[in-house]
Amino acid sequence: MPKLYEYFGLTVMFYANEHEPIHVHGKSQGRESRAEIIVLNGKVANDQFTGSVRVTANKIYSLTELRAQSARHVQVSMNGQAKDPDAAKRLFELLKPYRNGPCPIVIAYERSDGRALLELPDEWRVQPSDEMLGGLRTWLSREGVRVVYA
Repeated sequence: MPKLYEYFGLTVMFYANEHEPIHVHGKSQGRESRAEIIVLNGKVANDQFTGSVRVTANKIYSLTELRAQSARHVQVSMNGQAKDPDAAKRLFELLKPYRNGPCPIVIAYERSDGRALLELPDEWRVQPSDEMLGGLRTWLSREGVRVVYA
């Protein structure tokens, strides 16, 4: 697991191909723990009183919240499943718990004679959570599901 950062004996590590949800590992004094990654919108400044750095957060986002706010759509490639008569049913079952979110689903279909991108109707917009993406990637493939940003 690659080391990202080390500070006062705390080592922070991240492995990109590990299981969902995305997280980091912290290790210190022989103990290890997992932590969810969050993103802060705010200011970083030197604190002249303490001599350290001060962070003032205006907003804190989970990766799911940030993804929902920033993603153009989730693209799902189902080429290998196209011959399966239950593929559409399986896709809708996987998406159903995450419906009524802000993010469109786009189906990418490709054959030797052409390709198409098909956006699902608005009622199939989803909350693009780690759990939803993980379920789709387990069924299709890691490469077959991607979040497309503007």
